[in-house]
Amino acid sequence: MMIRISRRDLAALAAAAFLEQSAVAQTRGEPILARAIPSTGERVAAVGLGTARVFDNDDERIRRDAAEIVRVLVEAGGQLIDSASTHGDAEKVLGNVITRDLRDKVFIATKLEAPSEAELKRSLTRLEHF
Repeated sequence: MMIRISRRDLAALAAAAFLEQSAVAQTRGEPILARAIPSTGERVAAVGLGTARVFDNDDERIRRDAAEIVRVLVEAGGQLIDSASTHGDAEKVLGNVITRDLRDKVFIATKLEAPSEAELKRSLTRLEHF
């Protein structure tokens, strides 16, 4: 019997499986590899979770999967989540699933499609629940 799985589900499963396992270059218990943001000096994880094509539709299943993936990321010591206004509903999904107790444990790097005040406002509005 052949089981059919969508690319979205495969990507979510692969991300969850990867986060559950130790990275090849790093073992559990060691500090996460981090780099400083040049303008602020704040240190963030060098590798993070991407949201393109994984969190792009804001529906109940995606929100449930996203909440679990973010929880596993944080439990594994990760913090960086990469998003963009071109990632569909990813910013909105993140805004809805990141709970208050996770808020200070994640760093969301989001990019704008066009450097304009309207695009900035749109991205901030989508992340407003966060």
